[in-house]
Amino acid sequence: MGRSRAAYERALALDPDLAASSTNLALLEADAGELDAALARLDGVLARHPEADGAVAQRKGDLAGAVRDIEAAHAIRPDAALAAALANLYGAAGDTTRAETWGREARRLDPRQ
Repeated sequence: MGRSRAAYERALALDPDLAASSTNLALLEADAGELDAALARLDGVLARHPEADGAVAQRKGDLAGAVRDIEAAHAIRPDAALAAALANLYGAAGDTTRAETWGREARRLDPRQ
């Protein structure tokens, strides 16, 4: 997760207006227990991009929408951190089968997950 987080932070240092990078970084922050930072980041994305689907879904507590957005992002560009976030979201929702599937995907992409 550290390399993904660093990559999103570098991308945002170059262009702070990247909604997808901000949203994905918020996911990583939330996954790390930094909920206040994650919510503040999502609020910033929504202030700049009111129709940012991923941020809207996460900020409104729309687990299904957030999962759908993250799965779509992962399909475009597989990422261990996104797979780990999906494993955590499915685990929190009690779907152990999907949580385990996404956990395996995260470890396949990055054995340190």
